[in-house]
Amino acid sequence: MEHFFYDGRNQQDMLITGYHMGLVALSVIIACVASYAALNVSERIKAAEGQSRAWLFWLIVGMLTMGAGVWAMHFIAMLALKLPIAVSYDILVTVLSTLPAILASGVMLYVISRPKIKRITLFLGGTLMGGGIGAMHFVGMAAMSGVGQQIVMMYDPELFVVSIIVAVVLANAALYINSLVGSKMEAGNPLWPKIQSAVVMGFAVSGMHYTAMAATYFFPGNVLSGGEKHLLDTGSLALWVSVPSILIALLAIFITDIDSRLQQMKQDEVKSRSRMREAIESISDGFSLYDVEDRLVEFNQRYRELMDCGQGLVTGMTFEAVVRGAAEAGLILDADGRIEEWLAERLAQHRSPRGHFVEHFKGDRWIRVSERRVWNTGTVAIRTDITASCMSRVLRSSWFRPFCKCSSTFSSSFEADCASMA
Repeated sequence: MEHFFYDGRNQQDMLITGYHMGLVALSVIIACVASYAALNVSERIKAAEGQSRAWLFWLIVGMLTMGAGVWAMHFIAMLALKLPIAVSYDILVTVLSTLPAILASGVMLYVISRPKIKRITLFLGGTLMGGGIGAMHFVGMAAMSGVGQQIVMMYDPELFVVSIIVAVVLANAALYINSLVGSKMEAGNPLWPKIQSAVVMGFAVSGMHYTAMAATYFFPGNVLSGGEKHLLDTGSLALWVSVPSILIALLAIFITDIDSRLQQMKQDEVKSRSRMREAIESISDGFSLYDVEDRLVEFNQRYRELMDCGQGLVTGMTFEAVVRGAAEAGLILDADGRIEEWLAERLAQHRSPRGHFVEHFKGDRWIRVSERRVWNTGTVAIRTDITASCMSRVLRSSWFRPFCKCSSTFSSSFEADCASMA
């Protein structure tokens, strides 16, 4: 196939061309669907910022998705072209034409996924995108070959330059409009703004192709004596180009949607956990939650102050380890001189909690412990310092006055009285 600029030959000899409007519509739809998939991927690229592997993965997915869509749009549009000579395509050149589309898509995705896009970056990205898609178009056109008769394809120099300019302008317009729509996507429901942006990009990509086609003249060439090797017929090309590209775009949309939902669920879980942590920390009493295996799951600072024996409390510690550490450190006076016996009683009480009870802590403090088993969750406990309440009751009691000057007698009586009142 000859491939050069128009040489001034008689235009009355040009082949009469037309378009199959159904395939034209299909090419535009493919471009729009691929653009929508690419916009979905760009959101995942943004979400993966700072995670090099995930960022690279989504960039590659986007490049292949958008590149395949642009490439499919181009060749479906080529199939829509009606010529009086049967046309086929060289396999190697056809495959080679995918590279500019993939690279141009990578540039586009990189630009639109930036947190902040400068105008110069937007312009350079649009220019490279337009140039890449234009390169894909003309390389793809070079794959055309007549069946039984040679096709001479020429480009009008002026319209050729115009087609490149139009490709760059449309690419810049598409990226600029996408940047404007992007703010709406962040502000509210992203579905309709995303669809609008995808339609604009799809029509821009399609417009690049059909503008370039307007610069192309087709003339009949010599009759071919033998068949050409490595050629695809139009029926095979329609099958191998349109169906896989649409499936790739739909698969990308599905995967990005699932990933987005999982990411949102993760963020909601983190937010919910943060709120729960704030609520737990706001409790003035000591709060603890042990799971069904009696391992510490949640606790607040007040619980740490009461039970920390100096070695630190961390989630995953068993209840036995926590109370044993507190007893051995002398924090719980009830266990003085009888740690193992007290520990056995305390563990039995913990496994079958009933109501509440009082523990005597270091510093002559009295802590009321309320424990409750929650089915399939574990044990929730609240520790409340009732020292001041006990002191007030004892000071008001009638038997206090005779012992008010005897600290030792008062101390033992206070303990018994406070425990009975609790």
